[in-house]
Amino acid sequence: MSVVKEQIDDIRYLGGIFVDIEEGFKNADFTKTVEAFFPVLEQSHAKGFQEARSSAGDNWPALAPSTVKRKGHDTILVDTGRLKQSLASQTQHSVREVSDRGRGALFGTQVPYSIFHQQGGGRLPQRQHVGITNADEEILSDRVADFAVESLKAKA
Repeated sequence: MSVVKEQIDDIRYLGGIFVDIEEGFKNADFTKTVEAFFPVLEQSHAKGFQEARSSAGDNWPALAPSTVKRKGHDTILVDTGRLKQSLASQTQHSVREVSDRGRGALFGTQVPYSIFHQQGGGRLPQRQHVGITNADEEILSDRVADFAVESLKAKA
């Protein structure tokens, strides 16, 4: 069997390729890729409210009996639905922002009382309701990597 090969003895030859890859990555605009990921986060947050758990998978502490009596139900973090809807869909209280050509993003809520539940304190137990699951993090990483590879291929 014949083998045809070329040996590269000078790393500077490869260095040019790496510089091109680095420049291509630095110049890529991931905005649309990240924006397209927001619905995935919305679905995860809807599921979190449905299952009463954080993005880390921790169950939210149960409501106090006095709270259940006052609300008339035992659904955690849902009274008017404003907080849940701001995370599970697009509302006036939703925060969805992409910055620096997709290298930064904000996902969250502007509902004023959200922070008290997210952090807890005093008699109010912590019920983290804003976050990203490990599975969602993997999905986003895969999408960004796929976009980066396709962008580099298009420039080749």
